[in-house]
Amino acid sequence: MKSYEEQLEYLEKQEKLKLESIDKAERDYQIIQDLVGQEKNKLNKYKSKNKYYEEIESKNNSLTENLEETTNSLKVANRKLETANDKLKKVNNAGFFKRIFKNW
Repeated sequence: MKSYEEQLEYLEKQEKLKLESIDKAERDYQIIQDLVGQEKNKLNKYKSKNKYYEEIESKNNSLTENLEETTNSLKVANRKLETANDKLKKVNNAGFFKRIFKNW
């Protein structure tokens, strides 16, 4: 009988240890699930920020292209203005009769 009681006591201790182990595993699992949820939230925030920065970069590229086009247009306009100024100087430097007959 003693060995039966000892075996029963041993099995009860083993069952208790296994239940405690299961409880600990469940707590650990829940902690990990919570951590995964937190990391997912962080990831979503980073994705949102990344999307925002990509939009800003796209706008920056667009503005840079627009600036280059405007700069090129200004260069063309400046060349035309210089040409017009050169013609005006020739007209102003030409004598009265040359101006009348457009012979400068």
